[in-house]
Amino acid sequence: MGNPVTREFEVGRHLASGGPCMCWRIYNGTKKSTKQEVAVFVFDKKVVDKYQKYEKDQIIDSLKKGVQQLTRLRHPRLLTVQHPLEESRDCLAFCTEPVFASLANVLGQWDNLPSPVPNDIKEYKLFDVETKYGLLQISEGLSFLHSGVKMVHGNLSPENIILNKSGAWKIMGFDFSISSCNPSDAEPKYTCKEWEPNLPPLCLPNPEYLAPEYILSVSCDSASDMYSLGVVMHAVFNEGKPVFQVNKHDIFKSFSRQLDQLTNISPALLNKMPEEVRDHVKMLLSVASTVRPDADQITKIPFFDDVGAVTLQYFDSLFQRDNLQKSQFYKGLPKVLPKLPKRVVVYRILPALTSEFVNPDMVPFVLPNVLLIAEDCTKEEYVRLILPDLTPVFKQQEPIQILLIFLQKMDLLLTKTPAEDIKNSVLPMVYRALEAPSVQIQELCLNIIPTFANLIDYPSMKNSLIPKIKSACLQTSSLAVRVNSLVCLGKILEYLDKWFVIDEILPFLQQIPSREPAVLMGILGIYKCTFSHKKLGIPKEHLATKSLPHLVSLSVDNNLNLNQFNSFMMVIRDMLSRMEAEHKTKLEQLHAMQEQTRSLNVSNQGIQSEETKSIPKSGNQIDDIFGSTTVNGKENGSSGSVPNRMSLTMEEKQRLAKEQEQAAKLRSQQPLAPQSVKPASSSSNQTKDLTSSLLNNMTSLNSLSLANTPRPGTVPGSTVSFPAPNPMVGSMGAPLSNGYNTTMGFQAPPIGMALCSTGPSLYGGMATTTSTPNFGALTQNQADPPPDQQYLTRISMECHDYTDQKPCHNERDKETFPPEFVYKLSPKETQELVKLRMSNQNLFSGKRNASMCGWSTILRHMGLQDKITHYQAAKKWENLKKRYKDLKYTIQGDDSKEPQSPHWPLFTLMNDAMEGRLDNSATVLTTTQQDRFEVLNCPKRKKRRLIMPAISSVESLAPESSSEFFAGPEVEVTLNQEIPSEGSLDIGHILEQVDNEKKVMDQQKQMMEREHQLLQRERSALDREVASLERERASLDRDRAAIEREKALLDRERALVEREKEAVSRGRQALEQERIRLVGAKSESDNTDSADRKEKFLFLFEKLISNF
Repeated sequence: MGNPVTREFEVGRHLASGGPCMCWRIYNGTKKSTKQEVAVFVFDKKVVDKYQKYEKDQIIDSLKKGVQQLTRLRHPRLLTVQHPLEESRDCLAFCTEPVFASLANVLGQWDNLPSPVPNDIKEYKLFDVETKYGLLQISEGLSFLHSGVKMVHGNLSPENIILNKSGAWKIMGFDFSISSCNPSDAEPKYTCKEWEPNLPPLCLPNPEYLAPEYILSVSCDSASDMYSLGVVMHAVFNEGKPVFQVNKHDIFKSFSRQLDQLTNISPALLNKMPEEVRDHVKMLLSVASTVRPDADQITKIPFFDDVGAVTLQYFDSLFQRDNLQKSQFYKGLPKVLPKLPKRVVVYRILPALTSEFVNPDMVPFVLPNVLLIAEDCTKEEYVRLILPDLTPVFKQQEPIQILLIFLQKMDLLLTKTPAEDIKNSVLPMVYRALEAPSVQIQELCLNIIPTFANLIDYPSMKNSLIPKIKSACLQTSSLAVRVNSLVCLGKILEYLDKWFVIDEILPFLQQIPSREPAVLMGILGIYKCTFSHKKLGIPKEHLATKSLPHLVSLSVDNNLNLNQFNSFMMVIRDMLSRMEAEHKTKLEQLHAMQEQTRSLNVSNQGIQSEETKSIPKSGNQIDDIFGSTTVNGKENGSSGSVPNRMSLTMEEKQRLAKEQEQAAKLRSQQPLAPQSVKPASSSSNQTKDLTSSLLNNMTSLNSLSLANTPRPGTVPGSTVSFPAPNPMVGSMGAPLSNGYNTTMGFQAPPIGMALCSTGPSLYGGMATTTSTPNFGALTQNQADPPPDQQYLTRISMECHDYTDQKPCHNERDKETFPPEFVYKLSPKETQELVKLRMSNQNLFSGKRNASMCGWSTILRHMGLQDKITHYQAAKKWENLKKRYKDLKYTIQGDDSKEPQSPHWPLFTLMNDAMEGRLDNSATVLTTTQQDRFEVLNCPKRKKRRLIMPAISSVESLAPESSSEFFAGPEVEVTLNQEIPSEGSLDIGHILEQVDNEKKVMDQQKQMMEREHQLLQRERSALDREVASLERERASLDRDRAAIEREKALLDRERALVEREKEAVSRGRQALEQERIRLVGAKSESDNTDSADRKEKFLFLFEKLISNF
């Protein structure tokens, strides 16, 4: 469509049709500049292409006249024109207020409508109140035309009655209107044109709604429009059918017949109309125009005295009322609204109510009615029709009744308002209510909040609502507000997180300055709810350190009566009972674990002693379990005494069962093929294979020690290993066994005895050597075990007995390694530790011993030498430096322009320490002899060399090539020819020292495990802090986004206001132009009237001359 109207308006969907012969198509549209909704009327000139040119021109002129006349007239009952008529080559177009349809469309006349017909028009049914008030509006419009403008409409029919978007009936179609010929102060006189049946229908009014005198006597007046009104009323109640059907080809005959029927109207003709209006319609359809009531009289008939019609009429005249009259009307409106149809309420009454929001004095009277309408609306209708007008009202704080009304209807608002609008509009209104100067508003708000707390999202409650309630409780001077704040917090505890309650709510209770009984009982109620709630609860640590001391101090307040004191004591006793039960259970579990560990050690020691001291007779029990063979290649036939199985714990039995399963697997494996070894030549003195007997004894010793091993595997630094690519064999060709593996021909778990704990570069047990032992000459006759083998067996048994010795032999060792270090430094102690460390740089030279002495000196100065070790202090310092560096580099890597300090309380302290600002900030210390003594006398890992005594040496050795069978660590065995003298090294003392060092290492390991658990707890705490910081950061981001959206909304509103100002300015200019044009038109009409009079005089003068 190339019409100029499209330059300013967007044309949308085809909605309806109307006007003479339904020739106007009605589209919805919006104004491009202001986005104001309009209706666009379009007449397509292709419709008149079938007519002659003069007929086309006559039709176009008639349509132009009707639109121009409508544009000049302004009245609430006439269709309002938003943009005047514009003509293009292919169409005519103009814009009006938003339109729903024409009355003809609603009554079933669907000419020139889109196909298919829209459902909203097809299914539209008029309610009685809409019909009554619509006819009343048409009557008022005719009254304005007849009395105010001195004009006859001339074509009042359903196609010229338009229903706007709110359902109001408006008059249009002034194509055949007739103005009075007489001056305004004289009796109006109307000149009617003679009916010309040959003209196109668009050039003639609708004959079915014309008065008879218009056709028969070519005369008309205001009564002619009243006849048309009577036919329209008949059509409304008769499904759009007029009183008579007119034959347009023989219209004079049809009207003559119609005149006879109108003289005697039968009752059946009006039987579908309401009884109270039949007589008035009959009068309107009277042949005599003098009998017909005028428009003013029709508006006052009882038919229009309906409550709904009167209510709608009052709404249309509200602009004439003062505030007092309006307030009285709005107070009674809630009684009328339920009686009206929902469509009438939503589209007729609601816009009138929301228009009063600009008047703050009327808002308390209008708002209850709006919220009452919102209850009957769906959520979509509420968001589309009501919420946009309510949003500015949420921000109003005066008059104070607005907040009261909103708080009373908060459940409705939270149920139907979208989440984003709740966060941006509804909840800020609640926050303002909490900060209101009126105590009544604050009390009402606090009482209502728990009723809709389940509808508030958790971030809003945590970050906005709870702080507001806490602030109201602390800052108010009203006891009622403070008590209601505590009650409100107690009721919404169930919607909060446990740690939030412990970290925010419970500490807040200690800040309340008031000590009135009601306040104290409110505090007690919050403690009790938190303590007894299944979801929340209070940890025993918090009970012992914070909750119970606070409650005990409150319970002795003199303001409490006996019942209140008993309530306090009941809660305190419940807390004490639970704390006692929980802590007692924990201590019992710890005690049970310690007793179990102690009994396990004692039972292991007893079992080892019995098995070591028992003399094998009929068979070795350990050999039977593991199925191992001796070094001699024969099964050991001796059997030891069976230990008392009643002393075995469940863990020992499980371990023993696993060892039996492992032995069964080993027995099921096929042994490696024995290698034949060429026997060496014997000397005159029989050579005894001490190595074989030593291995045999060591195998038995290892078998006994394996009973205490939790799982198969190599324990670094605790055994003697013989790695080799091929299995070792004895002199009889049987594979050598270590009592645990089937053979020793692989890099296997060690066979040996637990001598000492070594570091990564040390080998436990015997000392290493560069020479490889040769086991090829194992030719000892194994039939008779040599007597000196008994000596080795005794030594090995004694070595085994040393494994259960206690590691600490003096009080100094006990002090060096205390049983438990679980002490956690407080923030104040941490600050003092950092300051002492930076002020005593001279104590830390970089060497380990010097650093440990420095830490020992600092701990002794702080009085913590019995609570943490210098190792833990050094570790604590390294952890502080590491966290400081991580946070510092994170801040430096941030791209933001204003980085903020991290939320670590010690960051500033560590920053000052690292930058040297804490030097000389604390006492300068010096190390003492006791510090150096404690550090230097800590147990150290040592490598010991063991010289095993022997009776004789090995005389025959294998060739040197046999050394290639062995790889990895080597073992040096020194065999002496003689029994060691008294001056030689006592093997028992050495083994005792080794065992002590092993025990010390075990204690250190336990201490490190406890430190690891402590670090894990600290790490968990840090993770929770990080998660909390992330949640706070997300909340800040959302708040920032909300602020940005509000700013953008304000900018859009400001731009809209500017555009409205421009539109008002343009409208003012247009009105001024229209006034100028009307003045010119009036002068032209005066000139036209004078010319007509001159022509009449000339005509009469000519007739007189012709008569003469």
